[in-house]
Amino acid sequence: MRRSRWTGISLLAFTPVMGGCDPLFDVGGAFFPGWLLAVFAGFACVMGLRAVLNWLKVSAHLWLPTISYISFFVVCSIGFWLMLFRT
Repeated sequence: MRRSRWTGISLLAFTPVMGGCDPLFDVGGAFFPGWLLAVFAGFACVMGLRAVLNWLKVSAHLWLPTISYISFFVVCSIGFWLMLFRT
């Protein structure tokens, strides 16, 4: 399926407008995007969840552990994003 020419033109037109939607915060004088904080928080959440699941001996019963942990990571990251940066 071929994209129309208007799809590319509209993406180029909205790129400068959407660049201002990312929340920035100051850490030690440097500005970091908000999604970076959400990714690190999601990673820490999944590592903690993995430790708890191993301690409870539940991780051996996960059907596809890689996909399960990636799903946990996405849910945790989006959850932190919504908690910290929703308007």
